[in-house]
Amino acid sequence: MAEAKLTERRGQQVAQSAAGELVRFVRGRREATVFAMLVLVFLGLCLESEFFLTTRNLSNVARQISVVGIVALGQALVIIAGGIDLSVGSVIGLTAVAAAMISAATSSPVLGILGAIGLGIFVGVLNGLLVTRVRINAFITTLGTLSIARGAALLVTNGNPQRFDNWAAWLGYGKLANCRCSSCFSLR
Repeated sequence: MAEAKLTERRGQQVAQSAAGELVRFVRGRREATVFAMLVLVFLGLCLESEFFLTTRNLSNVARQISVVGIVALGQALVIIAGGIDLSVGSVIGLTAVAAAMISAATSSPVLGILGAIGLGIFVGVLNGLLVTRVRINAFITTLGTLSIARGAALLVTNGNPQRFDNWAAWLGYGKLANCRCSSCFSLR
C-alpha cells in the first residue's frame, strides 16, 4: 500500500514537472503563445458548437481563409522587409472586378485573368515607385492606394456585384478530389 502511494506521488510529480516545463516553454516563445491561444480557441469552439467539427463547416472555413492565407504569405514578406502595405484588400477587390468585367466584355476568361494580373502588377509597381523613388512613406502611399482602388472599384461597378460565370470561376468555388480548389491552392 505504501508503494502504491509512493508510485502515485511520483506520477503526480512527473505530471506537474511536465506541465511546468510546458508552461515555461510557452512563456519563453511568442510563437508558442500564439499557437496555444489558437488551440484554446479551437477547443472552445469545439465545445461550444456541435456543428464546428463537421466536414461542411471545416470546408467552409478553409474556403473562406484561402484568399487571406495566400495574401498573408505576401504580406509576411513585406513586413519582414520592414515595410507595410495597407492596400492589398482593396487591390484584390479592384482586380477581381477588372477580371469579371474584362471577361464579360471580351467573352474570354483568359483575357480577364491576364487583365487582372496586369492591373495588380501596375498598382504594385506604382506603390513601389512612390515608396522607393519619390520617397513617400509606405504607410501613407498604401493608405492612399487603398482609397483609390476601393473608389475605382465602386465607380466602375456603380456598387453592383459583377458576375464571373465561366470556366475560370471554377478556380474559386470548384472542387478537386472533394476539396475546394481555392483551399487546395492556398495549401500549395
